[in-house]
Amino acid sequence: MQRKIFKFKIISKEGNCILSLDYTNLTNEIIRSITKNLIKIEPNEKCKLLFVGKEDCRLTLEDVYNLSSLFQSVVGSGLVWDIIGDYLYTGESQDLDGYLLINPDLINQ
Repeated sequence: MQRKIFKFKIISKEGNCILSLDYTNLTNEIIRSITKNLIKIEPNEKCKLLFVGKEDCRLTLEDVYNLSSLFQSVVGSGLVWDIIGDYLYTGESQDLDGYLLINPDLINQ
């Protein structure tokens, strides 16, 4: 099986970080441990998962649904997801596959 690694930028009021997920070895337990160490998510806090769906996107629709389900298992019912056509910020790394916005109502973009 070919290794698939996806990169997401996590944006929260505490700061930003890049999360790399090895999709070939991914479970909700791994995501839980990563999010506990990297970011603070309150139970059912609003989160928005945005996938960058450019023409040369490495994500398939199956990947999008699977990654959304895994993130949903961590953040609870407050997760919504969408596919956007381009990066949120100019100058972002071209290998970024998406964003996880934590409590997007409080974040100035």
